[in-house]
Amino acid sequence: MLCDRQSVRSIQQYLSQLSEFLSLYTWIVDAYVSDYFTQNHWDNVPVLWKKCLEDTEPTELAWLLKDNSQVPQVWPLSFLAFRQCTQTYSLTRSQLEVKVHDFSKLDPHGSEQDVKTSLNSLDEPKSEKAYTEYLRKHVKPKKLHEIERLGKTLRVLGDVCDCQQIVDVGAGQGHLSRLLTFQHGFKVTTVEAEGCHAPKAQKYDRDAQKQILKAKQKRGHDETESEADLPNHVTCYITANTTEGEFLDVVQRSFRRTNVCSGHCGWQHNTENLRSPGIEPKQSRLVSESKRGSDSNLLDVAGVSTGRCSTDSYKEPRQLQEQPHSDTSCDKCRPSSTSDCSQTSDHISCRSRRSSSGRDTDRRFLLTGLHACGDLTPTMLRVFTSCPDVQGVASVSCCYMKLSTAGNIEVTPAGYPMSDFVSNLPHSALSYEAREMACHFADSYLQRLKDSPPSLKLHCYRAALQWIILQLQPNFVTGAQKLTIRKAESLTFPQYVKLGLHRLGLDSDVPEEMLEKGTALLVHWREVVAFYTIRLSLSPVVETLLLLDRQLYLYERGISSLLKPVFDPKTSPRNFVLLARK
Repeated sequence: MLCDRQSVRSIQQYLSQLSEFLSLYTWIVDAYVSDYFTQNHWDNVPVLWKKCLEDTEPTELAWLLKDNSQVPQVWPLSFLAFRQCTQTYSLTRSQLEVKVHDFSKLDPHGSEQDVKTSLNSLDEPKSEKAYTEYLRKHVKPKKLHEIERLGKTLRVLGDVCDCQQIVDVGAGQGHLSRLLTFQHGFKVTTVEAEGCHAPKAQKYDRDAQKQILKAKQKRGHDETESEADLPNHVTCYITANTTEGEFLDVVQRSFRRTNVCSGHCGWQHNTENLRSPGIEPKQSRLVSESKRGSDSNLLDVAGVSTGRCSTDSYKEPRQLQEQPHSDTSCDKCRPSSTSDCSQTSDHISCRSRRSSSGRDTDRRFLLTGLHACGDLTPTMLRVFTSCPDVQGVASVSCCYMKLSTAGNIEVTPAGYPMSDFVSNLPHSALSYEAREMACHFADSYLQRLKDSPPSLKLHCYRAALQWIILQLQPNFVTGAQKLTIRKAESLTFPQYVKLGLHRLGLDSDVPEEMLEKGTALLVHWREVVAFYTIRLSLSPVVETLLLLDRQLYLYERGISSLLKPVFDPKTSPRNFVLLARK
C-alpha cells in the first residue's frame, strides 16, 4: 500500500473504520484461548454463531481465513459480515516483487525514467554473485528466503538513493549483512543488542571471505578482497529512550573505523525515571576499540533490550502491568560543534563531524531491520525522519506485543501509536493481548485446519489444563511461563496434565475427581478450535492497524512510503516491508 498525498485521506478513512470494527470485538481480541474455560469465553459468542459453530468440523472453518474460498454452509448474516470485514480490513499478504516504478511513486520530484536510468544494471551480477553458496552456511531455509528477498529490495533502494552504505539494526549473527556485502556490494554496519552474536558474525564473515577468495584462485582470478569490505559489527542496546543523536554517533564512529576514544566517554544519560521493579539503572556507556573486524562499540541504555527475538519464545504475565520505560525527548537534529571525544547529555547532531574532505556523501546510509522487534522499529523510523544522513529505510517488523503503548505507560514517544492521526482515533488503543495476537501465523494455521490433524485438540488440552491449575492454585499467575511440550498430540490428557504441571513447577498429583472433570471438558474441543479460528481471523486486521500507523507517521513528516509483502507468508508470516526514501 502506497501512502502519499493522493492516498492519505482514503487510508485515514480506512483506519477509522478498521479501529471502530476492532472495538466491537474486544471480547475476542483480548481473550486468550487458554482461558477458554476459566473465563467462559463461549458465553460471549453470539447465540446464532454458537448454533452453527458447535458441531462445525475444522475443515469447514478454513474459509474464515481465506478470502476466495467458498462458504461451506449457511451462516448468520452477522457472521458473514464479520468475516467480510476481516478480509476488507486486512492488507493483502500474497508475496510481491518490488518494482522500479514503486520507487518512482515515492519521489514527487523525480520521474520513473530517472529511476529506471539509475537501475539500468540492476539485473547484472555483482562482484560476488557467483559465490553465493558460501553465504548459505549456518542459515536456515526461512532465514535464507528472507535475506535473499530483502537483499534484492535493498539493492533497488540503494541504487535509487545512490547510497552504498547500510546500517542493519537487530542483525543477529549477520546473515543479511554478509549477503549485502558479498552479493550486492554494500558497505555494512550491523547493530545488535546481544554481545554474543558479534564474534560469531565476525567468524562467519571471515570464513565466507576465505572461501570466496579460495574459489577465485581456483578459477584463475587474481583479484583479492580488501579486509575493509567485511561488515563492521557493533553491539548496541537500542531502547525507546535511545535518542537519534546517540544512535547516529555510534553509526558514524563505526563508519570512521578509528580509535577516536578509548575507555568510557562522557554520556551522562539521565536515569532518574528509568527505574523499574527489580532493575537498577545503569549509566550509559560507549566502548570503542580500534581493531577492524572486531569493533566493540557498546551503548548500554537502562531498560529492556529490543533487539531481534523469536515471537514464539516471549510471553508476558497478563496479570502484571507493563514495565515502565522512559524516553529522553529529542529535538530535531541541529548543528553542533561537539568534538569526537567530548559528548555531553545534549544530543549529538547529525550534521556535525563532517569528513576531512568536507563531503557528506561518505556519511549517507540506509537503515534496515529484518524482524526488528518491539520499540526498535519505531526508533529506526524516528532516526530516519530526523536525520538527513539516513537516505532510505526498509523495515520488517515483528514482536508487536513488546511495543510501548501510550495507553498503558507514560512514554513519549511511544512505540504505538506513532502517528498523530491514529493517536486521536477514539478506538485506537491496543491491549497486550491484541498486539500479541497480531504476531500469530494465520496463513500456516489455514493449512492445519484443512488437514485437521489431532494436534488441533491441543488448544482444548491447554485450556482444560489451565482450569485444573486454577482449581489447585487460584492465585497462580497464568501466562507467566511458556508451556512447551513436544509431541503433545501423542499424549493422553492425564499424561499431558502431569507433564504440564511438572514443567510449570507445580505438584503433578491431581485429585482423581478433578482430573475427571478436566477430561470431561475435552468434548468441547471443536468449540475451542472455532473460537481460536475466529480470533485468529482478526490477527491481520490488528497488524494492518500497526503498519498503517507507521506509514501515517512518515507522511505526517513529509515522507511518502510503501508497504509491500516481499516474503512468502507461509514461510515468513511477518512478510511486509516498509519502504521509504528521501
